[in-house]
Amino acid sequence: MTGDVTSEMTEHDDAIAIVGMAGRFPGADSPQALWSMLVGGETAIQSFDREQLRAAGVPDVLADRPDYVPSGTVMAGADLFDAEFFGMAPAEAAVTDPQHRIFLECAASALDDAGFAVDDDHRAVGVFGGTSMSTYLYDNILSHPERRAEGVLAYPVMIGNDKDSLCTRTAYRLGLTGPAVTVQTACSTSLVAVHLACQSLLEDECDAALAGGVSIFFPQEAGYPYRQGGPLSEDGRCRVFDADGTGTVKGNGCAVVVLRRLEDALADRDHIYAVIRGTAVNNDGSAKAGYTAPSVTGQRAVIRQALAFARTSAQEIGFVETHGTGTRLGDPIEIRALSEALAADGRPPQRCFIGSVKANIGHLDVAAGAAGLIKAALVLAHRVVPPQAGFSTPNPELKLDTTPFEVPVEAHEEPTLTAAGVSSFGMGGTNAHAILGVAPERSRPAFAAGRYAVLLSARDDDSLRRTARALGDHLAAHPSVRLDDVTLTLLEGRNRLPSRIGWVATDRTELLARIQDWLAGGVADEREPAITAWLDGDEPPREDCGDLSAAIKTPLPGPARRPVRHWIPRAEAADSPVAPAAHVTRPAPPGSAAETEAAVLSILRSELGIADLGAEDDFFAAGGESLMAVTIVAVFREQFGLELSLAEFETAGTAARMARLLFARAEAGAEAGAEAGIETTTEAHSAAGGSGVDSASRRARLTVRLKDGEPGREVFLVHPAGGSAITYRELVARSADPSPVHAITFPADARGQEAGIEALADRYLEEVARVQPSGPYRLGGYSFGGNVAFEMALRLRAAGERVDRLVFLDSLPSEAYQGSLVDEAAFSAIAPRLLREAVGLEDVSSSASAAPPSTIAEVVQRVRQPYWSDEVAAQVAAQLAVMLLNAQALAHHRPTGTFDGPTAIIAAGGPRSPVFDALGVRPATAWDWRGRLTGPVWHTAVPGDHYSFLRSGVTATALAFDTALSGVVLGEAGLDPRSRSSR
Repeated sequence: MTGDVTSEMTEHDDAIAIVGMAGRFPGADSPQALWSMLVGGETAIQSFDREQLRAAGVPDVLADRPDYVPSGTVMAGADLFDAEFFGMAPAEAAVTDPQHRIFLECAASALDDAGFAVDDDHRAVGVFGGTSMSTYLYDNILSHPERRAEGVLAYPVMIGNDKDSLCTRTAYRLGLTGPAVTVQTACSTSLVAVHLACQSLLEDECDAALAGGVSIFFPQEAGYPYRQGGPLSEDGRCRVFDADGTGTVKGNGCAVVVLRRLEDALADRDHIYAVIRGTAVNNDGSAKAGYTAPSVTGQRAVIRQALAFARTSAQEIGFVETHGTGTRLGDPIEIRALSEALAADGRPPQRCFIGSVKANIGHLDVAAGAAGLIKAALVLAHRVVPPQAGFSTPNPELKLDTTPFEVPVEAHEEPTLTAAGVSSFGMGGTNAHAILGVAPERSRPAFAAGRYAVLLSARDDDSLRRTARALGDHLAAHPSVRLDDVTLTLLEGRNRLPSRIGWVATDRTELLARIQDWLAGGVADEREPAITAWLDGDEPPREDCGDLSAAIKTPLPGPARRPVRHWIPRAEAADSPVAPAAHVTRPAPPGSAAETEAAVLSILRSELGIADLGAEDDFFAAGGESLMAVTIVAVFREQFGLELSLAEFETAGTAARMARLLFARAEAGAEAGAEAGIETTTEAHSAAGGSGVDSASRRARLTVRLKDGEPGREVFLVHPAGGSAITYRELVARSADPSPVHAITFPADARGQEAGIEALADRYLEEVARVQPSGPYRLGGYSFGGNVAFEMALRLRAAGERVDRLVFLDSLPSEAYQGSLVDEAAFSAIAPRLLREAVGLEDVSSSASAAPPSTIAEVVQRVRQPYWSDEVAAQVAAQLAVMLLNAQALAHHRPTGTFDGPTAIIAAGGPRSPVFDALGVRPATAWDWRGRLTGPVWHTAVPGDHYSFLRSGVTATALAFDTALSGVVLGEAGLDPRSRSSR
């Protein structure tokens, strides 16, 4: 090892060095070109004109649509490939997905950049990466009938286009003998690949590892239909962190890095861009609004894990390359998670720049994480933070003034910058974060004057001349490069190829002159021993190559390639410059109100999978969720030619109300929306109890707004066992209190620990915060819902928030459920009785003497009504499964705190349900909560049992509910009772 390494970096004895990188990006054919784009604040996102769209096969009827955004990115040369260089036949290259080909090229270039020769049989190199789906396969190859006849199982086609082959094929073509693992975690794929590569290195499975990803969608010169609430930008621009940001734009490109153990990189005198101190990967699980939604909890946790593994204080982080897609939902969640993670140890950074490369090159999908890693490494290498492209006015929902974060609007030189973070979050919840540090300082003496041999090789004479010209251009552009570094890099960092040339020089200027002389027709000086040995195919003696004792490898261009077009055009494009558009139909407005309702109801039934959904049935109560709503709104637009915002969709809720709004709009324009009895603006939605945050946050939710009311008086009711909010519909309809009421429904994907009361409380508080970011809060719930609401209240109080009301609707304290029967067999045995008492559903089995059911499937068979469709039966089974999960959560719940705020207990005054006895629930009443309540308490009994008090007795229950919300009985009108009762 040359020189001394600072003790600061040697403390990270399991750190990983980034020693090489390569990439192809929109507007930049290398990481160095990308850096120039970043520093200049440039963007490669572009708008396509009509001729470009037609050439790409976009039909005019689609391009004419008002929601079509003709924007995207183009990575140049995607159709070109040097098949001969990689030993691939032209026919095989033509049926190989260009994503595979470009990843292979970038992998080879990254090894060249690292100065890492792979023809040494004693060094294992691993490959970890991922690719997006092959649009080339479906749009190009299979557009030809003869190709379809062969099928995708034809070996050259399958191997050349299957994601699974990406890394193993790269290992085969480059002769790499370490682990070859293809990764797929959606947008976080390539940063997860980096994480796995680091682990492989730390386990000594390989001596170096390639990690990265590639994503290119064809045709590149095409836009997209905008979908409100979707990830893509409304205007074709990506404005991350900006108040005008509406999403991202698809990027096309590839990013690959070469990683080595830091100690090995130092020992081998590798060039080091930056050091990976630690990485972490996790998944959100089910504790979030939906499969595609981001999670504050998951993102915060993965950042904390990475910091801990890196043994780095958050205070040291001076730059974070965020996931940053510019969406109204994603950016606020990410900034909140990042802020909380960096503040968790009580020592947040004083100032931390944030950025996102997506504003420059678009969202590279599976390659996005590696692109972000390259940017962060270059930030540390140059100690310059580039300006954030597309940023002018901060999104107020980010609340940046309450954080240490700053979005740079110009380049900042930061000589004290030592550490950075990189985030990448995948759809489906796999989160990755990496902590980077600056490369170790290596002191070394000044360049020693002397004679140095510079040796090149290539596969043939033409390639050799191209390689020599590229080296000359590089040296001319980098006057600070030391000649001993060049000699060491070419001597140790290149594979030996048959066509060779070499020169001896004393400095960079002389070397440039010798290269230019040779390119002009000169000959090599064979009097030099090193050159003679090299041209003879031998290894030159080390001592004849110059004084390399202080040399360090430096990034240099690798062997030149000759890419040519290997491309199967789309069959339609081969026949006509404009692809046929017969399959695209123009939207038609509804013919009548009745036809509109029938069409809307059909669409909702189809999306929900509920054949008997009624026109007045609530979409969200029936199991609808935000991403499904986005799709339905798009279907409305395409079928009717009418725009219905997501806020309007949510406010309407039912097919009947949606149809009235759509038909009114079709007849008289948007102004008629108010006459249809439905608010039509985001502002109206917010005033009626929607979030003051952003519309995307409102969409990604488990909350259902049951009633409008006065802003600032929100009430949140947690679902009972079974997960549905429909239980509260009648209660809210009878309530005269002016409070807006929101119900929280059970997340259909919650299982195991994520379905526990503590986990649900955390998740539901995130949902509450989307609607009401700060207190005072008012919470409540029926039965199981009261137990979760109690846990939510404890958490809010522990966080210093004010809870003005906690309302129990015949909820029993958790102690009553300890020891209850919670396995499926015991639950199934009493489920028919439960369904009869709860919803009046009779057992219709033919044999009254049949043994009790032992599974939920058997329960459904017992109670299935003759008119039920399979979808309805499945819904009943799903609700029973949730009931079981909720019962299990109650049996395992052990609350530890007391609540000091105002509490109202509304208890059913009728007899105890025998279902409780059958389940083994201990004798208890709602009054028994008082042992856990230290604030004012009001309690009352209402007519009915545990089930009927919200059905036949709902009028009295609604009156008690209004009284509880009024606050008079809880001391809010000058009174301060410890306990009051109307019993």
